[in-house]
Formats: sequence, structure tokens, C-alpha cells
Amino acid sequence: MSIRTPLPAMKHTGAEMRDPSVDALRFVGITSIFLAHIGPPDALFQLRSFDVPLMVFVSGLSYSGRQIADYGAFLRKRVLRLLTPLYLFLAAYLLVMYLLSQFDLVAGFSTKRIVGTLMLRLQPSIGYVWIFRVFLIVMLLTPLLLRLERAVRRDGLFIALIAAMCGAQALLVWWLKPLHLGFAVDDWALYAIGYSIPFLVGVRLRYADRRRSLLVGGVFAAAMICAAFVMTDMQGTWIKMQPWKYPPRLYFLLWGTTVSVVLWSLRRYWVGLISCRLVLFIGQNTIWLYLWHIPFAKLIKSSMAGYWWGFRLLTIYGIALVLCSIQYRIVDALAKRTGSGFLKYLKG
Repeated sequence: MSIRTPLPAMKHTGAEMRDPSVDALRFVGITSIFLAHIGPPDALFQLRSFDVPLMVFVSGLSYSGRQIADYGAFLRKRVLRLLTPLYLFLAAYLLVMYLLSQFDLVAGFSTKRIVGTLMLRLQPSIGYVWIFRVFLIVMLLTPLLLRLERAVRRDGLFIALIAAMCGAQALLVWWLKPLHLGFAVDDWALYAIGYSIPFLVGVRLRYADRRRSLLVGGVFAAAMICAAFVMTDMQGTWIKMQPWKYPPRLYFLLWGTTVSVVLWSLRRYWVGLISCRLVLFIGQNTIWLYLWHIPFAKLIKSSMAGYWWGFRLLTIYGIALVLCSIQYRIVDALAKRTGSGFLKYLKG
């Protein structure tokens, strides 16, 4: 028996059908990321650590059922859509910070930190940009992962595949991370298998019925519960996901994928409660919202430390939304006036 319902394969064209449930999941993901950056209570900070796996899971949902015939064309389009906003933003941000540093208003960035930022490293960098490396890795692997998912038709074999990938990730991180083999291994290879797991599960569950989605969710939940008992025995608490995030290790991946599957499987019960124009706008413009929050995240976290964390979250959201809305309107107007195809990469 196959988890997914057979559907006619969709070719990878420029048009993408929007699903409110997928945009609602993106909203949950980006909100969880913003929450991490404004300094919530520690337990909440740990529990919302499903954020990046959820965003990768959503990418799997978005690509499910597609066929990518031209790998080169696929990469050109997706890399431009992902990296054009990022590097334009970084160029402007680094220039502004350099000018401010000349007047001693902010500390200047070292060359090493700037290079690390442009290479999408976690450290040394300005922070925040490493998530684009995760999406880039998954993007490079997407055609292979789609073929792999289609090749494994039976439920049991698919679950066995995911279990094998979880085991391989655990072994590779345990074996390779202490060796400090450099950027290619530490920042790329150790992220590839780990984040392929929520992506593959997202691909598989896009068209699965609720019963089968809950079956997969139950398997992940059972594995997560077992891991939580082990973690509690080792550290005295199971609420410690964040330390296992860089690179992604099994406990972190189990938590992120379990929450993602449960949210997707039960979407009929909660998506309607939050679906509105604002939530869908956020879900459709997560890249630019994320970029616009970067200059203000640390400032809000430090200068508003005495305020309730919910107020800090609303503040960073408000700033990012205002700037993103202004940018969206300007770019949309320019695109209509000039007919430039390049501007579509700046809209969200």
C-alpha cells in the first residue's frame, strides 16, 4: 500500500498553485523563527525549535507531484529566487553598517565576518543567514529526492528509508563533527541528509489522506517519545532541542518532523482559525519578511529586554511587515511599468 494517492505528474512550470494550508504552515514557521530571535522564555525557545524543519517540510509539500525535466533551468530559476533577494539585501545592509561604523554609531564588521556572511555560514557571520544555506542545499537535492520518493512506493519501505536516513545522520554527525573537517563537511554535508528527512516526508504526505498522515505522524511521535526518555535520562529534561541544531542531529530532527507532520495532518482543525489576508500575505512573503527583520532583531532583543516577549514579537513583526509591504508595492509598480522579468525575484 502506498501512502500517497496517485496523481497525474505536474511539470515544473512557472505557475504555482497556492494552497492556504501551505501558506498557513509557512506563517507558523516564520513566526517561530521570529520568536527565537526576540528572546522568549527558555522552555518556549526550546519548544519552538521545529521552525526550520517545518519550513523544509513545507518545501517538500510544495514540490510534491512535480517532475523536473531540466535540472539546469530549475536551478537557475530557484537559485535566483532564493539568493537574489538575499545578496541585494546583504549588499545594502553591509554598506549601511559600514557607513554607520565610520561615525562610531555601530561596531564595524571584520573581513572574516563579512566573508562568512556571504558564504552563508553560521559563524563567523552577522548571524541569521545560515538558513539560506539550508534551503540552497535542499534545493540542489530536490530533483534527486523527488525521484527517490517516487521510487519507494510502499508505506513500510518509505518508513524504513526514513529510519535509515535518521540512523545515517546520527552516525555521520557523531563520527565527522568532532574531526572539524572544514566548511564543505561541517556546513554542507552534515546538513544534507538531515534536512532531506523533513523534505521527503513533506513530499510524501502532500496528497496522503489524514489517516495515513497520522500513521506517519504516529511513527515519528513514537520515535520522539523514546528519544525524549533517553534525553531525560541523560540531561534531566527532554526540553532541550536547540543544542542539537548545528548541525541537525536526530533528536532535533525528530522533534521538528513530528510537529510538522502533526500540524499538517490536523490542518482542517486549525488552518481555518488563522486564515486571513494578513496570514496568507506573510506565508507568501517569508523571504523578504525574514530579511527585513534582520537589522532589528538584536536591537529589539537587547533594548526591549524588560518588555513582555509577546510585545517584542509583535514589534519585530510590525517592522518587518511595514517594510515588506512598502517594498512589495514599489517593486510591483515598477514591474508593471517596466515589464522587467528580473523584478519578480524581488517581490517575495
